[in-house]
Amino acid sequence: MIEQPLEPSSIAFAVAIMAMGSALQASAGVGLALFVVPLLALVDRSFIPGPYAACRPPDHPVDGLSGADSHRRLSPAELAYLGAVAVLAAFGLFGSPELLRAAILLPGVAIGVAVAPLLARYIDGERLRLIILCIAALSGLTLLVR
Repeated sequence: MIEQPLEPSSIAFAVAIMAMGSALQASAGVGLALFVVPLLALVDRSFIPGPYAACRPPDHPVDGLSGADSHRRLSPAELAYLGAVAVLAAFGLFGSPELLRAAILLPGVAIGVAVAPLLARYIDGERLRLIILCIAALSGLTLLVR
């Protein structure tokens, strides 16, 4: 249960982190969980797992916001995230406080998905994977030290 209110700076950091991660995910199809989850945990642990899982962008790269892939099926990872939210809700671990946290993250997702088509032109997928793994490792080490 979430009982502590968020500071405005925490909200701003969380939205910025989600925007960067969503842009990476929507432009290259990789990076959101490895990049976002450790950083959100550093900002405020109440953003994970439920709020993050409830508002993540699609797993596939977006060519634009034209709706060209509107008939696409959900990926196994997307189904797993929806299932995780359903299980959390079934056990009383995802309610209105977590829904509010998810709503806080949604502007970041929208910004990231909107920027993704512009970003996709400049992304080298292999280099991006290496960078994301390094950031995730550093974030994880920081959490262990903390």
